[in-house]
Amino acid sequence: MNPNIAELIEICELDRSLYEIRAQLEKYPQLLAGLDEADAKLAGALASARSGLAAATESRRKAELEVRDLRARVAKFEGQQSQVKTNKEMSAIIEEIRLVREHIDEHDTAGLEALEAEETISADIARLEGEAEALASENKAERERIAIQIDEKEENREGRAEEREVRFNRLPLELREMYELIDERFPGTAVVPVRDGFCGGCNMSLVAKKTSEVRSSEGQARCENCSRILYFAD
Repeated sequence: MNPNIAELIEICELDRSLYEIRAQLEKYPQLLAGLDEADAKLAGALASARSGLAAATESRRKAELEVRDLRARVAKFEGQQSQVKTNKEMSAIIEEIRLVREHIDEHDTAGLEALEAEETISADIARLEGEAEALASENKAERERIAIQIDEKEENREGRAEEREVRFNRLPLELREMYELIDERFPGTAVVPVRDGFCGGCNMSLVAKKTSEVRSSEGQARCENCSRILYFAD
């Protein structure tokens, strides 16, 4: 095989791997963003639950204070019963006591509902905290794994880029310029083999004259359809 063709094949393979590494590296920010999003979502759920717990606790305490004040009013009215002189005054006091006790019942109910909400939300918070702890551990391990992969791929890319530069600079200027133009159009597949009389890039059938040209070419035989540089695998 012509040395230039052999060099182009190696360069094309290096370029293909470099494109693949670049594509892989471009995915990592999205993966990391997904981890951050999962953390933020769970943190938001925890913050919401804690806010709900605080509101339920405040409602319960407010209801308890209202009940305490209303009971004090009932006690006051009951103390006044011994001082009334007419049935009308007694009836008025009894009615006031009845109304106040209705309010007590309402606030007692509200306090119980708030207490139940506190218990439910507290259980939710305990569950979410457990999930957050597990997620934090998982995401930490995943971030460490991604960081290692990034370092490995960056190192691999640097090594391949250096090798590619050395090989590329060995080629004649005209061939380098041709290759770069084709690679810009067909990244990683600028140089393709002829397979059973077909272009390995676009799968276009090659005439006999073209296959002969590929065998004798110094690295410039190209597919008439896609313009890729052609070679025989043997």
